[in-house]
Amino acid sequence: MVCVEIENKVVVPKPDSKLASDETLIVLKEADSSVDRITMENEDLKVKAERAGESVADLVESSIDKGTHFLKAKLKSLHTAGVLDPGYVQAKRDSADIARLGPLVIGLATAFEDTITAVRKQPYEEQVKMLTGYRKLMEEQINVINSRIGFVKRVR
Repeated sequence: MVCVEIENKVVVPKPDSKLASDETLIVLKEADSSVDRITMENEDLKVKAERAGESVADLVESSIDKGTHFLKAKLKSLHTAGVLDPGYVQAKRDSADIARLGPLVIGLATAFEDTITAVRKQPYEEQVKMLTGYRKLMEEQINVINSRIGFVKRVR
């Protein structure tokens, strides 16, 4: 048996082949440990079909491996980013809903902060009474908002 090394490849003739025109060479690549077969034109059609089938199977297996590695890397990056956390989607929706209000949100936040600042200037006993009243006012406003949402849904 004759082995020839060409550019980090070992070329080995097939053991049962003749050293004629129907010679089949097996090429072993060291870098990725893959095997290539080089055939002559006189080779039987059945053998060529079998080798083509093996090549397709190898290609499919390689594609599946690459896809699996890609998906694992993508899922790992999504997990570290927190996208897969249960509350992530709801938090995104909430922030989008708030952003739709635009400049009104800034006015509401400023009014809330001003009210809390004014309450903090009062004695503690007064703060309790004022904050309790403020909470009741906010609850009533929430009830008005919920009623308006129900009305809009019915009218739609």
